Amino acid sequence: MATLTFITSAGVEQQVELRAEIYVGRTSGNDVVLDEQGVSRQHCRFFVSEDGQAWVEDLGSSNGVLVDGVRIREATPIGEGMDIVVGGVHCSLVERRRTARRPTTSRSAPSSSLAKRAAATAPARATRMMAAAEMPARRSRPAPRRGGAQAGGAQGPNARPKLTGRDGPWAGMVFDINRSRVVVGRTAPAEVLLEDDSISRRHAELYKTGSMVSVRDLNSANGTFINGERVTESPLSPGDVLRFGVVELSYSGPGQPQAGKGGDPKRKKLMILGGAGAAVLLLLVAVAALSSNPPPAGAFDPGIPMDAPPDAEDPIKLLGRCKAYADPENSAFNWENAVETCGKAYAGDPALTEAKVHERQAKRELEFEKLLAEAKLKISTSQDDAALDMLVRIDDSSNAFGRAHTMFKESSERLGKRKKTACKTDFKAGLYVQAFESCKRFLEVTCNLEGEDADIMKLFERSARQAGKSSSFTCPEAYEKFGKRIQDDGNRAETLVKDFYAGKGIPEREVHALMLQYYRDGRPKYVADKLKVLRVKKKRIYADRLDDIILLLDVIDGRYTSGQAGIVTGDADKAEAFWKEAFEADAKLVPPKLRSSLVKDMGGQLAKVYFKIGWDLLQKGKLNEAFKAFYKGYEHDRSNSDVLLQIAGMEREARKTLREPSCESADFALAITIPGSGVYKRAKEMKQELGCP
Repeated sequence: MATLTFITSAGVEQQVELRAEIYVGRTSGNDVVLDEQGVSRQHCRFFVSEDGQAWVEDLGSSNGVLVDGVRIREATPIGEGMDIVVGGVHCSLVERRRTARRPTTSRSAPSSSLAKRAAATAPARATRMMAAAEMPARRSRPAPRRGGAQAGGAQGPNARPKLTGRDGPWAGMVFDINRSRVVVGRTAPAEVLLEDDSISRRHAELYKTGSMVSVRDLNSANGTFINGERVTESPLSPGDVLRFGVVELSYSGPGQPQAGKGGDPKRKKLMILGGAGAAVLLLLVAVAALSSNPPPAGAFDPGIPMDAPPDAEDPIKLLGRCKAYADPENSAFNWENAVETCGKAYAGDPALTEAKVHERQAKRELEFEKLLAEAKLKISTSQDDAALDMLVRIDDSSNAFGRAHTMFKESSERLGKRKKTACKTDFKAGLYVQAFESCKRFLEVTCNLEGEDADIMKLFERSARQAGKSSSFTCPEAYEKFGKRIQDDGNRAETLVKDFYAGKGIPEREVHALMLQYYRDGRPKYVADKLKVLRVKKKRIYADRLDDIILLLDVIDGRYTSGQAGIVTGDADKAEAFWKEAFEADAKLVPPKLRSSLVKDMGGQLAKVYFKIGWDLLQKGKLNEAFKAFYKGYEHDRSNSDVLLQIAGMEREARKTLREPSCESADFALAITIPGSGVYKRAKEMKQELGCP
């Protein structure tokens, strides 16, 4: 019998027997709950194959699963002595050693080599995306026949349409489809809210046409499925099992039951799992390609996937991977890989100064990660003073600062309690020098977090007089950056929002809490309605300021809804025209150092649409127009790997063109490169050297 042991950053140990399958994540629906910042809602699963071999599989988590220091990309066999890291939490396995054999799945899937060859012929997808054939199924269930008896609840034209969760934390949960259009997604304002890493922010929508209900995929990363078939759009029948990412729900309500296994002829199938290997390969290629025509030769290489073989050493492609590895919001994020890949990109082309910047940043972040690990070790052995000395060396602009802040708070509170006790005890015993040092240290480690403790301050002043020392005291400058409390989103949002609105003359805590909720959840109408109630209920003197906030929230809600029409139809300019006003209103509601979740979501949607527009233009050979579309997408979402790889490929073509100096070459390069990039600067210099107009 295999046993898994998890040890959290606080030193808490969890043990669980691995009998068949367990899910690990941050939310309560998992078998093992790890309340750690680096752990995703549903992070990974451990399971045992038929021959008794233990395996671990990453479920599309943000920070990944490491086995002996290597981030895994597929189900990986594990055994005793292996170091397994789940989002920063260390895990070990105790079992009898067995010979690993690749587990089989209930559905046929293309081999990894076929998948890689297919991926090489298609545009690189977002790094969060999983191939549909490799999608992990939580619990195997037979797909019902169309209109079969498995549908729950009343059926018929007058039945109330609804979705019912089938497994995981959504088992038994009912989502009513009580509007003409309902969005399914990972974050608000989606009405069917499924908080799982396999779900896109706006994954799909359900809409009514007469008495019928249909589903439409909204360009999600991991797809929408009905009874195992991937679809872009399809009407629903009672008993259908929908799968969004890896979350399964059953549909009940109005619809036209169909006998047998035959699917709806109107359904737009993207891929059919199973069948002969050759058919699977051809269909996989068809899914991955964004157009039925191959990209034009030469200039339109879509880039390489994150797991490309090492012989693909083109500096521009390496730069695209470098950016993905160095972006904490990208699922490919990995500082060690960033150092290596960015270094190779810069070595291959010293004009790519951006790669050098990313390499320097990654090295700096690795140093901070090392300090965090050393501080964690010191804390585990009660060496809190030494731990604090390490934590203050971590810059507050780094990706590691959120975790450093949490560790600093916990360690300083522990140390403060010990020093407070020592301060009182030593003073009573007449040991004034020791009391002075203990009191002073207590004040140092708590002044930023808790404010002044009047009793200890008095003892400090009295012990200073008795010991002949100065009683002047100020908070240590190095500790000031830890004075702002960081909440679960890993930044200084709570304090920044509070200071932002207090500066506007609104000290009301309820207002601060609501605006923090808007920043995190992006629900302008909900927050506006709450503020309206608060305004009427309390009649504050700053009611006119609340009116301004409510008006801005209403503008955002209205423009967001209007812009969705452009997103659905692929008209990015139309969506952006509506959303521009929403962006401006949002900037007045959120502190300058923050971006609300709604703005991030809108930017991500625009980037996807601009990518599609750019790709279509590439197919037609319109290089300059395609670059403009890709660059617009880049401006809205700099973590979109599809856009990054296309821009990187175009910069590569620009670099090749500059090998033959001419005014035409320089103009061509300037038209398809990012302003300020290394290639752009070289093109500008070439124009000056040649005296081009």
